[in-house]
Amino acid sequence: VSAIMLLSDGNFENALEKISTIRDIEYSKQAIINSGVYLARSIIDGLNKPSHIVTLCQKQGETLSADCIKGVSANLAGFYFVGDNDNILDFCETEELSPKDRDYCFNGALETLGLLGFANVAKLCNEIDIKYKDYCYE
Repeated sequence: VSAIMLLSDGNFENALEKISTIRDIEYSKQAIINSGVYLARSIIDGLNKPSHIVTLCQKQGETLSADCIKGVSANLAGFYFVGDNDNILDFCETEELSPKDRDYCFNGALETLGLLGFANVAKLCNEIDIKYKDYCYE
């Protein structure tokens, strides 16, 4: 993924387009999930609005869109865990997310926080819509 980002001169749209042309679907899914670190960082650094990243992910088609959104939310959660992101679930509340995409988003973020052993997962899970509580690993 780093090589793809480098070849794309940091242009996320070009990078995601290159990833979507990878023939092996499992490899392309993994690559798009891994690209989430760059996309998440661009949101935190104020280089991109969450709505723009959602749109980029949705352009990847049904197969890769879900993995893209989950990858971004998982990485935003990781940055939150290390104290580098204050708005943990804001991305999952982005208006442009479809209900299905929102589900993928909460899954990625909450699963990551649970796996990292984030102490406040229970508190976060008490504040979210009940339909996402299944992703809480307390």
